[in-house]
Amino acid sequence: MIDVFHRRCLRSILGISWRDHVTNDEVMARSEQIALHDTVANRRRRFVGNILRLPTTRPASLALEWKSEDDRRMVGRPKRTWQDTLEEDLDILGVVWSDAIDCQRSCQIETTRCPMFCSEREELSLSLSIGLTKRI
Repeated sequence: MIDVFHRRCLRSILGISWRDHVTNDEVMARSEQIALHDTVANRRRRFVGNILRLPTTRPASLALEWKSEDDRRMVGRPKRTWQDTLEEDLDILGVVWSDAIDCQRSCQIETTRCPMFCSEREELSLSLSIGLTKRI
């Protein structure tokens, strides 16, 4: 839904009418924008990476692995949780949740970052800062 609104705004900004028959891909290419759902997923992964770097005793870290004690099902479709959304994001990347936790926790020890929770910009800045410290 958010992408529909985003493209509609881009069409308005670019002055594209519905009569022009311009595809969504062409609108995104003309505006040089990334789909909003990709941006949201990337920021969600970065946020989870920040939480995983916290000590395991912090409430935010505990909330990631929290399971409801009440196992009774409510009537209707099950509620979509933050954990479900995160697992879906990781499935798209082809990563298992336990591997992601191990990668992030091992990155706390080393000076590297886990690529599944970093943006390309963070990886580049980190590699540049590591390269600068190694030269000195």
